[in-house]
Amino acid sequence: MYKVYVLGGDGRVDAPPHVIECDDDGEAIRQARRYAVGTAIEVWQDATLVARLDPK
Repeated sequence: MYKVYVLGGDGRVDAPPHVIECDDDGEAIRQARRYAVGTAIEVWQDATLVARLDPK
């Protein structure tokens, strides 16, 4: 299970996370990209930061 956090303009978490089920980090990053429209996001698995993606 992965969590995708949408970040506000100040770089802080802006809303509750989107929970996505993926087999690996690469799939989680690909699925998480849909939330990165106009804002940065972070992808987490448990307490591990998998990726930080800048807005498209």
